[in-house]
Amino acid sequence: MIRPVIFITLFLSVAAGRSAAQSFYRISGDYVIKARLADTTSQLVMGKFYYDRNIKKIVYINSFPEKETWVTCDSSLYLFVDGELIQRQRVPPAAEFTIFHLALENQLDHFGLKNTFYRIEKVEKQDDLVVTTWAPHKKLADLFGKVMISNKNRRIHGIVFFDHEGELVKKQFFENFVQADGLDFPTDVVEIIYSEGEEHYRKTTYRNIRVNEWEHENIYDYPLPVL
Repeated sequence: MIRPVIFITLFLSVAAGRSAAQSFYRISGDYVIKARLADTTSQLVMGKFYYDRNIKKIVYINSFPEKETWVTCDSSLYLFVDGELIQRQRVPPAAEFTIFHLALENQLDHFGLKNTFYRIEKVEKQDDLVVTTWAPHKKLADLFGKVMISNKNRRIHGIVFFDHEGELVKKQFFENFVQADGLDFPTDVVEIIYSEGEEHYRKTTYRNIRVNEWEHENIYDYPLPVL
């Protein structure tokens, strides 16, 4: 069974230098997610991830607690066990706003908002952080809330999401960047989700980051059934 609480982190979870659009197209590595829910229960998921920005399939091959594969493509999430499709469900088509795609496209510092209906409302300096407030187009202000992004040394440090009424929805923090063949990537991502007065905490740790590898072609373009 697909674990929605953990999957949200993978799905929503998100470099200065040369043009990533020209140089970087593929990323993979290991991940560990530790989640603590508001009811004090904990969850742990371990595995490997694969993403090609041209194919736009996000593939997670989990080794713990269950050996299973999750694949997102367009607006569908597929669950496979031993190569057999067990479940399919609808999800928002947000591959281009995942940490993988944004890092490859060199857009992680602004979380891809430059190419959307969001516009910069103000920029402030807070100690060693540069904090930018993004606001949706006024025609969409009844549907979408503001987003605040803090940058440190030209890298994303944190992002805060609000709903259209100004209520805090989620915070994310990006820490311990490494360079993998010239690509900047945060190896620790902390996420706090606020829902109905409760807080849900998750930390995702990435290791063994590989960029533009030629192996595992069958995983990057994981075969999906025609439904």
